[in-house]
This record gives sequence, structure tokens and C-alpha cells, in this order.
Amino acid sequence: MQKVSPSFHQKSQASVRHHSWALLFSFDKEFDNKSTFFTLDRSLLNGKDILAPVGDNVLQYWDFYRFAPYTDRLISMEWSRELEFPYSVQSCIATVTLNNIDNYFSSHTGSPIDQYLIPSRPVKIFSGFDDEPFLQQFVGLTQDKPELDQDSNTAKFQALDYLSELFKLKLSDTISESNINTADALALLFRQFGIEPNQFKLERGSNTIPFLFFSSGEDAAEVFRKIMQAEGGRLWIDETGIFRFDRRTSIHNDIVFAFDESSISSLSVTRDTEIINRVTVTSNIREKQQIQPIHTGSGRLSEANLSEAIVIPKGGTAEYSFRTDDPVAELVEPTNGRQVGTSWFSVRTRGGENIPSGVSIKKITRSASGVSIIFGNSNSYDAFLSAIEVYGAPAKIVDTIDYDAYDQDSIDKYGEHLLKIENDLFGRESNCQSFAYAVLAAYSEFDAVIELTVKSNPALQLFDIIKVDTRKISGTFQITKIASSVSGSGITQTIKARRHTIRSYFILDKSLLNGSDVLAL
Repeated sequence: MQKVSPSFHQKSQASVRHHSWALLFSFDKEFDNKSTFFTLDRSLLNGKDILAPVGDNVLQYWDFYRFAPYTDRLISMEWSRELEFPYSVQSCIATVTLNNIDNYFSSHTGSPIDQYLIPSRPVKIFSGFDDEPFLQQFVGLTQDKPELDQDSNTAKFQALDYLSELFKLKLSDTISESNINTADALALLFRQFGIEPNQFKLERGSNTIPFLFFSSGEDAAEVFRKIMQAEGGRLWIDETGIFRFDRRTSIHNDIVFAFDESSISSLSVTRDTEIINRVTVTSNIREKQQIQPIHTGSGRLSEANLSEAIVIPKGGTAEYSFRTDDPVAELVEPTNGRQVGTSWFSVRTRGGENIPSGVSIKKITRSASGVSIIFGNSNSYDAFLSAIEVYGAPAKIVDTIDYDAYDQDSIDKYGEHLLKIENDLFGRESNCQSFAYAVLAAYSEFDAVIELTVKSNPALQLFDIIKVDTRKISGTFQITKIASSVSGSGITQTIKARRHTIRSYFILDKSLLNGSDVLAL
């Protein structure tokens, strides 16, 4: 739950509420890295300082855009965030409909923002109550040009949060790490994409990956998916734009809010239709080996016949690539001149004379199945790559885990429902076991899932534990989806939640043997 005052909670459940909201766009994407948060009695109204989200007040990259208010044009807007098994990665979605009777959002009409009616426009949504600080609900980018409706004179914008933008990117650098925790792997990826440490909050992961290797050019979405699948945790962006990660064994036990008949306008109870009662995990274990020869030039390379050698043109570059059976965790960069016990290459003139200088390596790229080396030649004549030997540390498969876990009682009752996973990032049998146990504990039996429409409380967040006390159903539940909508009739909030058992976990020297406290996963 976002940090708010007690009076904020009181107003959220009051019989008469004065709910308010705000919509901001940065159509021109003007950037001001000198912006600061608005300070009462110091900042100028309508000045450069920006409205701070309630909480830690950490300036995010997207906070530096110059935003302008568009609340007065608002007809309706809705936003929702949901995060569910199995990969536990989800973006927040927002839809905004604005008054366009004056063609302000229509292209080629002389609108002041005509040239900016294109995708990727930053947008923010705030919500709250009169006399209380607004809470930020969404920050992201529009996906397309506005959808215009000539009959209703409206312009509709679709927007996704920055996690979806991140997933569109490709790795710029190869990643090769041994024995790295999930949180450290995520931080490594975030930093590669220019996301500063103050823009993410990561729990220590449950999984330590024995060998992590991703090639430059791979899709970020697939990389994050594999890491999160092996962790079984949760990755999302919160309301203020902070990237967050919860590990598989993250404990949520505090009830943050209670709903009863007076605060619920509708409630439906369903059974979670997904049953998983058997989990199989296949994971290859790789280990980094000692530095050793991994490639000796062959094929077109020839010291005897330079006509078959690779030509590095004068003042230009040439690529030499080779395949490997395993990813190369570490590579020793070759140097010019034949050597023993390390990487080297040899270059000659057209007449067969050795070239001692002027040829260097510009770039080395490692992939899961090979290595590419770009040579540059600063000499005034062509150079011929006649021989090469490369040393490196391959990451070889030393074992394969085939883990199988099942709940026989559930299989007998419902038949077998298999979750099959092939992912080399699981790494250790203990992690496979912990992952499978968590899945079976949560999904081997049907359990209550509720959907309720409530008096809106903008402070609520994903994974919050709520208490529901009605004639229809009572108990504690964990929020898995929050959807809010604003229209002429006001604001509506819909919550989806799964039944949650609050447990006291066993603490050495405190908990009683054979007591009610349970062992944590």
C-alpha cells in the first residue's frame, strides 16, 4: 500500500467523498534535468517544479519531462495492473478519452501539438481526495497516434508503462556471469538499459544462477522471462514508475485494509480454474572451465596460400567468426604474433611478408554458439589474416537436472495437470524443489478468487493483503489485479484477489516445536 495519512483512509470509506484526479501529458517531450519537486511556500505555481508522488519522493527519469495538465478535457480514463502466474511479469495499461471538439488532437489542423501527435508521449495519472496529496497511479507512454471519433468528437489514447517499453529493447552487450542471484541479474540488466539504482527496488532472490549467459542483440522480453521463470517471483512497475521485484518466497502477512458490506457495491466469488498438480523442471548445469584453446583457424585461413586468406582492406575492417560448442564465459583477446599458451593471430602482406603492426581488434562479440572478431587495418596496404588461435573459458554442461514433483491426492481428484519447464537458469536441484513446492502448494487445489467493486482507495497496490467480511464470503485475500475507471459518474475501482492464508513462520529460539509456526519455503 502506498504511504498515506489516516485521514486519507477515512476519506476513502466515507459515505460522502470528494474524489478528484489529474491527467498530465508531455506531448513535446521537453526534458529538463534541473527540475525539482514542488516545495510549498518556495516553488512557483505553474512553474517548473513538479508534483511529487507520495512516498520516497525519488525523482525518476520520466519525471524530468515537462508535463501539462489535460484534466479539463477528460471524458473518461481507466487504468489497470495485474500480475499472475506463471511468469509473473505484467505491464500496467491505461486508456484515456479526451474532448476533441476543437480538433486539438487532430493532425494537420493547425493544432499547437500537431507535430507531437505521434506514439511514445509520456503520460501520468493521479488520484486522491480533496485536501489530501494526490497519489500517482500511472506513468507510461502512449502506444499509437490518438484514435479519433468524429461522431463523439473525442480522442482516445492507449498507454503502457515503461516495463513494456523495456521489453521492446535488445541487449547491447553480452552478459556472462557465474553464481549470480536473481536480484543481481536484474540489476545488471537494468543498468545496461540506463536505469539507475534509485529507479528499482529489488528483493534478494530465492535463486542463484550457476551460469548466466545472454548474447548482445537478444530480446529483453525473453531474457527477463527466463530469469523470472526460474525465480518464480514477481516483476512489475509500481504506480510511481519504480521497477519492483519480489522473490518467490516473499512473505506478505500484514492486512492493510478491510472491506465490509458498506464499502462493497458488488462481489462475485469464483474458483480459481487453474490446477497444477505436477511440475517437471529440466535444467542443464553449466560451469565455467579453465582457460584453454577453443578455436584454431581453418578453412580460408592459409599461411601457404594467401589467396585463400581473409583480407583486411587498407583503412578498413573485416570480420572473422567461428562457432563454439558452448558459450564462452571468458575470452582472451588475441594479439598480433604467434605465441604459445594464449590467443594470437598472424597477418601478412600480399607478398607473404609478416605484418608486425597496424592491424588490431576493434570488437569481439560472444554469442551462445560462437564468437565474432572485427579486425581493423590502419596500414596503407591490405593485410591477410593467415592464422589465428583463440583461448577462452567455455561454460560446459556438467550435469542435467530432471526434477519431477507431484501431488498425488490432487491427481487422483482432478486428473494430472502438468506444468513442464525447460530452463537452464534453475541451476540447482534445491531451487527446482523449492519452485515446484511453491507451485503445488498454491495451485494443486481449487481456491476462492473474488472480484469486488469497492469504494475507490487509490493507495491500494498489487499483493496487498485485504480483509473481506460479508455475508457471502469472509477471510483474508491477496490482491492480484486492480482496475480503476473515471467517468462523468465518478470513479470506480475493481479488485481481483485470491484467498491468502496468513502464516507465522518458524523462528529459531522463538517458535515452539510442534506449534503453529510453519517452516518458510
